[in-house]
Amino acid sequence: MASHTGAAGNGSVPAQDMGVPAGDGIRRLAAVAVLLATLPASVVAARCEPSVEITVSPGDTLLQLWGKHLENPGRCPTIARLNHLQNPDLIHPGQRIRIPAALFRGTGLEGVITFLSGDVRLEGKGGIIEQLAGIGGRVPAGGRLVTGVTGAVEVGYEDGSSFLMRGNGSVDVVRALRRDNVFFDRELLLGKGNLITRIKRATGREQRFEIRTPSAVAGARGTEFRVGVGRAGETRTEVLEGRVGVDARGREVPLAAGEGTLVRAGEPPLPPQRLLAPPGVEARPALFRSGPVRFAHSEAPDAAGYRVMVARDGDMKELVYDALLPAGEPWVIRGLADGAYHLSSRSVDRLGLEGAESGTVPFTVRLNPLPPFVKTPRDGERACNRSLTVGWLKVHDAVSYRLQVAGGRSFSTPVIDRDALDATEFETGPLNAGTYFVRLGSIAADGYRGEWTNPVEVTVVPPPAAPEFEETRCKGSVLDVRVRAVPGARSYCFQLARDRAFAELLGEEVADRPAASFPLPPEPGEYFVRTAAIDGEGCQGDFSPPRSFQVNRSFPYGALGILGVAGLLLGLLL
Repeated sequence: MASHTGAAGNGSVPAQDMGVPAGDGIRRLAAVAVLLATLPASVVAARCEPSVEITVSPGDTLLQLWGKHLENPGRCPTIARLNHLQNPDLIHPGQRIRIPAALFRGTGLEGVITFLSGDVRLEGKGGIIEQLAGIGGRVPAGGRLVTGVTGAVEVGYEDGSSFLMRGNGSVDVVRALRRDNVFFDRELLLGKGNLITRIKRATGREQRFEIRTPSAVAGARGTEFRVGVGRAGETRTEVLEGRVGVDARGREVPLAAGEGTLVRAGEPPLPPQRLLAPPGVEARPALFRSGPVRFAHSEAPDAAGYRVMVARDGDMKELVYDALLPAGEPWVIRGLADGAYHLSSRSVDRLGLEGAESGTVPFTVRLNPLPPFVKTPRDGERACNRSLTVGWLKVHDAVSYRLQVAGGRSFSTPVIDRDALDATEFETGPLNAGTYFVRLGSIAADGYRGEWTNPVEVTVVPPPAAPEFEETRCKGSVLDVRVRAVPGARSYCFQLARDRAFAELLGEEVADRPAASFPLPPEPGEYFVRTAAIDGEGCQGDFSPPRSFQVNRSFPYGALGILGVAGLLLGLLL
């Protein structure tokens, strides 16, 4: 029995000898072939192909080996020439025979969905469209994956290799074969978007992994690299591990780890470019309690900009933010909902090539519950009432509120510090004259305390003093009241009531001088009058202590005499 050993070979294999999936997939591959035929001839130029060495065991013959392993045994003469066999019918135990890996018999490989997010669909055989809904779905050769704006999909294979495509992408799985369990052969056609490809090395197994685009071919073995197609059809390839050959217009450019190249439509690849180092993310809070989220960073030399990405997972697959930001501009990220995130970034050079990713930076956003809107007092208000009424609007996801009133903006020593307030109004009680700052915060059901509102500044001014009575005099049917002028008062409020508590007002007058007049009440009895001063800001001070006065009504003898005379005259006339 022969044993197999992977080896790098130089023999190229014509395209017709490469295995393709059988059955209905042929029609799908035919459509892809039409697209490939439109590429420049040099794009599909042959490169170094891998080969596998077979060690001859006792009793082996070439015909037995060819029939057991090869897709097309008729290629025996080619293999004989490749191994310089003078007599193809004569082989010896222990002899090592090198065979191009692409000639081995192939069986189809299906990719498996290992990550899925957002809008992703699979266009299958016969143009059937399936909206992918979960991990574990199969992606056969001949299938096309299409992602929407928010879509992302990762496809893995049994050898551990995988590719990841994010939003607005389209990739055809042209070929996916396992050849005699010693060689994995895959070809992808990237129509638009970006792919991150990871190819796993395996002892004793060779593989070919090619990604074709409208302008280039990137081929790799045992590596990690990115391939992207721009709006103008240009192709960017960036190698993170291993080596990649990029071929276009008859020219191949080899790339090592940390190198990239740009292929413009209809042009050969540019020489290898050294990828830029990632930027550094400077000190930041682990918890962002208010938006937008801002990250400070150090500039990378020669960077034209940065790709800044935020994902929900540490592997940076489930992106929620992905943007190219110019160099020199701050990193401001808006619209993040509450949750845990990871940030990663890359430097972008003048050709648009992106370097290695920075390490991920975990952070948390917790904006809710938002602080309430303060209705009263208004910012900058002058209040002459010694007690402030603080009112606010209800926050839908808050179960209670917290309130602080302090004499300074730092709130280091609040004069009022109340927690777990259920209502949306609070009366402070008497405050000394001076400037105060008021702020409110919401409390969530889990006990989380949201951010404070901006401080509301309010000045409690000393109200005018209560006026002192000078005179209270009943004159005819009029009550005249006069008080002493109060310094700073612009007007005076006078009140007349039947009771000492002034619950039943009989009259009120605001005068611009310290005097007022009221009609006397018609009923006799004790009545009360009081007054308060009002300053130029409209601040009314306390009322003076009430002053009482008596209304006396004497018996109306004069009126009675007149009525008697009138009655007498009326009797005489009758």
